[in-house]
Amino acid sequence: MTIDVSRLSGRIAELSDGTTTPRRVHLFDGEEVDAVEAALRAERPLLLRGEPGGGKSQLAEAVAKEMGWEFVKRTVDGNTDPDELKWTEDTVERLSRAQFAAHPKAHDNLADLRNDLERRNYVKPGVLWQAFDWTTAHPGSTVPQRVVVLIDEIDKADSAVPNALLEALGSAEFTPPGHAPVTAKVWPLVILTTNEDRPLPPAFLRRCLVHRMDPPKEKLDVWLFERGKALFADAPEEILREAAKVVIKDRKDASQLPLPGLAEYLDLLRALLSDGERDMVQLTKTMTRIQKFFLDKTRGR
Repeated sequence: MTIDVSRLSGRIAELSDGTTTPRRVHLFDGEEVDAVEAALRAERPLLLRGEPGGGKSQLAEAVAKEMGWEFVKRTVDGNTDPDELKWTEDTVERLSRAQFAAHPKAHDNLADLRNDLERRNYVKPGVLWQAFDWTTAHPGSTVPQRVVVLIDEIDKADSAVPNALLEALGSAEFTPPGHAPVTAKVWPLVILTTNEDRPLPPAFLRRCLVHRMDPPKEKLDVWLFERGKALFADAPEEILREAAKVVIKDRKDASQLPLPGLAEYLDLLRALLSDGERDMVQLTKTMTRIQKFFLDKTRGR
């Protein structure tokens, strides 16, 4: 079941209205929408590469929001267990129950004891399990049209983590301890991100489609302006363009990675426009005073 996502190109997804957290939007461009469509058609995960803060993680959330699909997310770190993205196992709780079971009155009979301590009772769905079989992972829920699962910063983990996903991502099936095989009833949109902190295993890369989300080398000022306008539609266009120029100059002056980019540009605009100021003279004065805190030209020195 392939769903046409081409209508997303050029649309603005409202991810947060700013009521309790800073307002966030995502402006879809044609190439990233094409990458999503390719992943859905091929039934393969989509690996997003590119500079930090460029909107890689946000893309998955934006697709789910605009298409009306379920969304689950797991951010990977150096402590992530190889199987944790498929399932989690509460061994501490199981041990605690086993110690309690040692009390002579804890159970009426041995059968109850054995049932209570079965391993399957302590194995819970991870994000891939939820994406493959939503109703089992969420008893009583209805079957969603599709699930979007974001596995963020896969490069932070040891290579054992992506290697543990090979079977699941290759055959759309895996078997948790004590459970029947979990099979993808409808192929989910699996999006993974990397900031290239560690190289990913070749076998894992072959399972993925890959899309780079770096800012464009040409017309970067236009690219930044369009995203600033999407987030701050009522802001003076002149300040959006001036802030873009400041970011681009700092990118050229920076002596090492990471380069300032979209995240710094939007943070600078958010600071400038937070109090409702729209006078260009005052905005320019404020930007002159505070821009150095967003765009650090001393990095690497």
